[in-house]
Formats: sequence, structure tokens, C-alpha cells
Amino acid sequence: MMRRCLVLICTASALQKSPLRRQQTRLDAVSRESQWTWQENAIRYASEGPADGPPVLFLHGFGSSLETYRDNAPALAQAGYRCHRLDLLGLGLSEKAPGPYSIGRWRQQAAAFLEENANGKPAILVGNSIGSLISLDVAAKRPELVKGLILNNCAGGMNSKFA
Repeated sequence: MMRRCLVLICTASALQKSPLRRQQTRLDAVSRESQWTWQENAIRYASEGPADGPPVLFLHGFGSSLETYRDNAPALAQAGYRCHRLDLLGLGLSEKAPGPYSIGRWRQQAAAFLEENANGKPAILVGNSIGSLISLDVAAKRPELVKGLILNNCAGGMNSKFA
């Protein structure tokens, strides 16, 4: 009987809001964000996990941002992967550079980021929507940078006018 009471007391006290602890928000997921300069443009990214872990690059969809993967990256980082979430040029909180924007331009951005941040290791690319198409393009044109692909909600119906 004593054990049950102790568990209930601990659980009840854990559920109470402490005046010293503030409530977490979505923005807390990017508290480790950084800035990288690519083609004279400020690019927002967030990295977590061991620096020597296998690299994973998360690429979001059109009109989205690196917050797309706010729950996925921490889980993989805890498993030992070096996770990078990148805001694509012109999207998220990255700089809105003059156009045109294209899959090819974003491919160049992703490839340059990997060259500078993957410690010479091929990366697993995780793409959502247009991020999937960019991931495929990186794998096709820069295969030495890619170990594998995870494509979610792939925007595979794009035509050559976007290349």
C-alpha cells in the first residue's frame, strides 16, 4: 500500500507546473539553430547529435522550414546520428535571395552544406515534398555525398522546367 501512495504522490507532483520552469513551445525545438553563409546568403540550420556520428540531412517541403523535422532529428541524434536540418534558400528563416529558385539551385545548396558539414562522410538525405525531389537530385548528380534516401510525400511529378 505504501508503494502505491508514493507513486501517486510523485506522479501528482510531476504534473504540477513549477513556477521556475516555463512551458516549452515549438520554438524550443530550434534552440540550437545556427547560421551558415552560402552564395552570400544567410541560411538557417540546426544540428544535433555526436559530431562524429553518421550524417543525416533533413530537407523540408516548399513553403515550410526546418521545424518540419523538430521531432524526428532529436530521436535520431539520441541514436548516435549527426542530424542537420536546413532551411532552403528563400524559405523558412533563410535569406530571401533574388530568384530564380529551382531544384538545381537548392541541390547546389544541399551539396555545399554537406561538403562543409558532413565530415567527409556520405549522408542519409531525408526529404519531404519538394525536399524529396532535391534529395533525389543530389543523389543523382552528387552520388559521392549520399549514403541513402528517405523520401516522404515525394514531389516526383515536377517536370524539367524546374531543373
